[in-house]
Amino acid sequence: MKTMKKLLAVILAMTLTMAMGICASASSQGGSAAPKGSITVTNAIVGETYKLYKVFDATVSGERVDEGTGISYTSTWFTKTMAATCDYFDVDDSGNITIKPAGKKDSGELSDGAILWLKGQISSFTKIGDSVKATSTTVKWENLDPGYYYIDTTTGSFVTVDSITPNVNVEDKNSLPSHDKKQATAADGTFGDDLLELNIGDTVYYQTEIKIGKGSDKDITLTDTMTDGLDLNQSAITVTKGGTAVDAANYTLTPSAHGFTLTLKESYVSELNKDDVIIVAYSAVINSSAAIDSATGNSNEAKLEYSEQKATDTVYVATYDFQLFKTDGSAENTYLPGAKFKLYDALTGGNLIKVNKDNTGYYLDATADVEIEVNSADGVNVRGLKPGTYYLEETHAPSGYNKLTERKPVTITSGQTTAHEVYVENHAGAELPNTGGRGTTLLYAIGAALVIGAAVLLIARRRTEQ
Repeated sequence: MKTMKKLLAVILAMTLTMAMGICASASSQGGSAAPKGSITVTNAIVGETYKLYKVFDATVSGERVDEGTGISYTSTWFTKTMAATCDYFDVDDSGNITIKPAGKKDSGELSDGAILWLKGQISSFTKIGDSVKATSTTVKWENLDPGYYYIDTTTGSFVTVDSITPNVNVEDKNSLPSHDKKQATAADGTFGDDLLELNIGDTVYYQTEIKIGKGSDKDITLTDTMTDGLDLNQSAITVTKGGTAVDAANYTLTPSAHGFTLTLKESYVSELNKDDVIIVAYSAVINSSAAIDSATGNSNEAKLEYSEQKATDTVYVATYDFQLFKTDGSAENTYLPGAKFKLYDALTGGNLIKVNKDNTGYYLDATADVEIEVNSADGVNVRGLKPGTYYLEETHAPSGYNKLTERKPVTITSGQTTAHEVYVENHAGAELPNTGGRGTTLLYAIGAALVIGAAVLLIARRRTEQ
């Protein structure tokens, strides 16, 4: 059993006396009832609900009530029959309740077992006043009779005090579960909170760490929400603790195209210790709907809910684009239709970066192999690129223009907020003569003349030699 397993419901041993200085004489004379007192919870959690219960009645007498002497506890619900099977409390023939050895620690505080046993009897306790929803870090009950009190909260923790005073201050030592959302470019990569800049089609790997708080014993729900530009790999969500898979019976999981809801069950959470860490790992693929040129357009938000508390942690990925224009290189920069390109990652050789086409333009798609065609004076958009230098290779030049002999570099800049503009120029080519035209005839005539001239020279040389 974990130490202080339920941290935030309280066993308060409390006896209330008359005002300081007169309590002893008044009690010893038996002429006055014990004074009213108060219980104040400090370090309360704003938004949580606190409930006060009276466990046992207390009769106060003697001179040192503030130290727990002269006190007898009774109860209408805790009977000798119950005491016979209870390891922590006993009751004598007069109805006086005492604590068994297993019910306390060496320090005198209630043992963890006694605390848990009392929690199971809460339905038998007398609720004092209304529930209090904390609006500050202090919750207080006043005008209380002497007794053994129990404070229950929606966070499910316990706190004990080892002294009995008329006015008791109890610190809520509960700590809420927390979470940390991180991302990386590889399943075994370095996870962090920084923005990732990637290509459409790349996989983003996520880890959300859920750290258990002290006294956590209720459902913990993690809701992960992705934008439309991220497709969740629904079959690849894992839940582990200390590197070992958590039994699926301990949680519920509901995935969707762009996120999931995971709930760690109360029965499982209550068995965990403070600072235990549950890791939820999953991944998503950047798709063609991804926001372009935006540091926050493609988000993944993890929201953790526990009791009345909610907290969110968000990470982001970004991808970029360029706008390709085809012109003639003139002063007017006249648009040229009909050019086609392919995209590579090197000036020569390298890898082909495959693209597909939609109504917006072209986007990276490793399953397609479409040529990028420019048929508008407004150019054409190519999107889904991480920062770096890419190279356009012209595969088809506009009619009447020379095709480029080398690839054109394109630079994508980290953090750019608008499309990088790329102008590719083509220049008009010299007209080559057609087969069978005047140009060919002229070439033939010149060739024939050269052959005839060579023959004449050869004949003349032979005659000279004779």
